[in-house]
Formats: sequence, structure tokens, C-alpha cells
Amino acid sequence: MKIRTVLFLMFLQLSINGDVTQGLSPSFTQPPSCSRGNTRGASSSTSALSVSSLSTSPRISPETSLPPPSNAAANAAQTQMDAAKNTMPGFTTGAHRKRNLLEREESESSFRGPSSSSSPPPSSSSSSSPSSSSTPKSLRASPRRTSASHTKAMQTYIYKKSSTVPLSLLDFVAEIHRESRITPGEEVELGEKAQAAQSLKDLKSRVASELGRPPTHTEWASAAGLSSSALTSVLSSGQEAKNKLVTSNLRLVQRVVNVYIRNGLSSQYNAGDLMQEGTIALIRAAEKFRPDKGFRFSTYAMYWIRASVKRSQLTQSREISVPQRVQEVFKKFQAVQGHMRTEGRRAALEDVAREMDVDVGSLQKVVAAMEQRVFSLDSEIGNAFKPGVTSLYRFVESRHEETNFYSAERQIARRDLRAHLLHHLPPDTADLLILRFGLSEEVGDALSISEISERVGMKQDKVRRVIKQGLKSMRG
Repeated sequence: MKIRTVLFLMFLQLSINGDVTQGLSPSFTQPPSCSRGNTRGASSSTSALSVSSLSTSPRISPETSLPPPSNAAANAAQTQMDAAKNTMPGFTTGAHRKRNLLEREESESSFRGPSSSSSPPPSSSSSSSPSSSSTPKSLRASPRRTSASHTKAMQTYIYKKSSTVPLSLLDFVAEIHRESRITPGEEVELGEKAQAAQSLKDLKSRVASELGRPPTHTEWASAAGLSSSALTSVLSSGQEAKNKLVTSNLRLVQRVVNVYIRNGLSSQYNAGDLMQEGTIALIRAAEKFRPDKGFRFSTYAMYWIRASVKRSQLTQSREISVPQRVQEVFKKFQAVQGHMRTEGRRAALEDVAREMDVDVGSLQKVVAAMEQRVFSLDSEIGNAFKPGVTSLYRFVESRHEETNFYSAERQIARRDLRAHLLHHLPPDTADLLILRFGLSEEVGDALSISEISERVGMKQDKVRRVIKQGLKSMRG
């Protein structure tokens, strides 16, 4: 049945294009409609109708040709063919998909009900014509909105998952979000009060430099042209305004720190320290904020916060602190060196210094400072020629002389160990252990296996075997 329907549609398309010139009647330019419910009947009637028409239609000579079908008839035939394709499985068109989307939207809107009484109903032209210029709502890129509770839950999950976030930071963030935000008008008012108090503090510093001593409250008030009570009132209101300006904008610090946490802050950093440095920068911004410049406080404070958090991150990035300017010069050195290598140029230290227009000696100091490495004294060191594993502490000499206390303590420990070895081991074995581990007062330092063998006149294998047996017996 499906094959016959498809064959009929192909045959009808050929007849419309004028490719078939014999055995057809002009009355068959309009195909019967094929819907999903009457596919069987349409196919049977089509085949019967085509056979009867071929048998009854007059013979057309090859010299004569059929008149071309009209535009209206061709459009109607194409429309019916599209409708037939849409009803067949495996055939879909863009118009059919748009029509289905529009019908689904209409059903959803009728199920939800009207969103607002003021919104006009959809026009019939837009719903009936799928090729209208208006894009369906399901195809539009609508912004994804998340609730405040969902955002807070995700933030708490990120904090608990990160190893750099201490528990104290979770409590601090919870206190931050309890503070209410301020309006732009309140921001200007608080900024003016804070600036008034800050100007009085600057005046006190100037008076103290002139007098050579801290001024009294009366001298401070007379220099400001205020009474003592008015001076106290301005200072207290300015302090309260600065505190309110800081506490209501602590979310700015959290926003900057969250960027570092989401980007994968490694375990050597502490997000709590970043938060503290950002808070100190926010306090500094509140002291220097001038609302008469026309800028918002968040715009002004974000510069201070980002700079302070970045400085704290650079400080924590190394065990040995390196100045920030040295790190910036080293980053520029790496960028210039990489750029020269991509261009195929020689990227030696002298060439990079010439490209950066800096002194070679200063650049060498920067590179040496940044290429410092830190190793733990407890790190284990293995030796293929000596059994056992030792630590780096044994190979590092002290830069300071031992005090009398540590010298006496070491002597007492050596004496006790010698007595313990001589009591539990044979004399020859105890002597070898004493020489091997530096417990002898005459020799002092520990000797190697070759030095012991030369000293006692034994082979190295035998010395090593005796020492191993002695240690095994002492452990047992």
C-alpha cells in the first residue's frame, strides 16, 4: 500500500512537469487527498481510476503536446503532496514542524490559562500561517533563571567540596547574606557622612604634625571649627556610616573570591585569607570613597578588592615570599620569551633582556628568585649503593653552632646508646654499630661501610652482614 502511494505521487509529479505526453487525461492533475485514516481507500481508488482513465482517454499523437498546467493547479497539487508527505512516516517538512510547535504552544497556553489580562490574544494569521516572521517561543533563547534558594544551595555545595574553604568562611558568608542592601540614595548619604569623619581624622593628623604631639579633643574641635559635642557626633555618625557601607557590600568580596574557588583553587591556598584581604580592601575603599565624583560605590570598591585578593593569592602561591613586582617582571619575561620562540628567534636571557629593555643583571636576579625550589627535610632519599632509606635532614649541615645544652644532650644520648649496645650485643658487633652510626666519642661522625672495613680490617660484605644481624637482633 505504501509503495503504491509513493509510486502514484512520483507519477503525478512527472505528469505536472509535462514529462509524460501520452496516455494521460488532463483531468488527473488534481490528485485525491490522502489522509492518515483513508490511505487504503485512496490507494485503491487511485489505481482503479488511473486504469480506467488510461483505457478510456483518447489517443494523443506525438506531434501534439498537452497544455502546461496552470499555476493555481500546480500550487494546489504541491500543497496536497506536502500534506500527503506529512502524513507518511519518515517524511517531515520545516513547515510541518513549525505547525506542530505552534499547536503545542496553543495547547499549553490554553492549559495554563491567560498569563495576564492585559496581554492581547494571538492573532489568527500568526497561528494559521506557519511561515510567519514571528519565531515560536519554544525556539527562542530564553534566559535561565534560578531561584535564590537554588543558588545558595549550589554555593554551599561548592564551598563544602573545596578543600580551601574553612568552616569559618561558611558561617561568615551566612552572616553576610543577613545584611540588607542599600539603595543608591542611601549609598550617597553614607558616603558623605564617612567622608566628613575621614576629613576630621586627616585634620587631626595635620595638627599632630604641627604640634609634635597628639592634640587634645578640645584642640581638635577648635581646629575643625566645631564644638566638642558636634565633633563627637560627626565622628560617631561617620563611623556608623562606614560600617554600614562595608557590611552591606561584603557580597562584592564574596563574588571575587568565588571566581577563584570555581576556577579550581589548589589546596595550598586558603579562601578565608582571600576573604579577609578583600574585606580589608573594602574598608579602605569605604574610607576613600567620594560620592560627588558620580560613580557607584561598587564600581570604585571592586578595583580595591580585586587588587588585594590578587596580591594575597600571589603571596600564598610561594613558600618563600617574593615581591609582586618581581612576579610581574617574570611573567613578562616568560611572555616575551615565548613570543620570540614562536617567531623562530633566539630567546637567550640576553636577547630577552634587550627585547624587554631591562638590565641583564636585574633580569637574572628575577629569574633566580622565581626559580627557587623548596624541599622538605623529612623527604626520603634512597641510594642504590647503600641499603635502607634516609632523609634529607642527614645531609644538611646546620649554619649555627650547637649550644652547650644540645651538645650535652647529644653526649648523654650517645653514652646511653653505647651502653645499651654493649650490654645486649657481642663486643665486635657493638663496635661496628657504634662506628656506623657515629656513637663513638673518638671518631665522632658516622663512617661508611668502606671506611669501617678499612679501619677494622674486614671485608665490606662481612661488615654489612654483621651490622644487619646486629640491627635485627636489637629490633627483636
